[in-house]
Amino acid sequence: MTVAPEGRHAVPMIVDTGAPWCVLDPELAEAWGLIPTATYTPSTELNVRGTSYRGNLIRAAVALQATSGVDLEIEATFFVPTLDPGETWPWPNFLGLDGFLNRIRFAVDATENVFYFGAR
Repeated sequence: MTVAPEGRHAVPMIVDTGAPWCVLDPELAEAWGLIPTATYTPSTELNVRGTSYRGNLIRAAVALQATSGVDLEIEATFFVPTLDPGETWPWPNFLGLDGFLNRIRFAVDATENVFYFGAR
């Protein structure tokens, strides 16, 4: 799937029904303008493939980009890890169940490697 906030560069993301939130590379989050604010940005911890990361939950409107049909804009909750200086994010970006996939209707056709989606 490719996903982008309005007017920003789209990136591929892996659909992960086991992820509690979408997980976004901190450099990409910054490029998209998704940075923690002083108003309300909860800090939390998330285990990603056996490694525990601290980070922030950030909400943003993004669009799932359709290869046929229409794109779908949805409010998503992203976990953006806080990395040490010089550290790089080693994982891909994920679309998680809570705060994203549970807000849409979706189906997966594994045989054809196709992800179908629509509004709830």
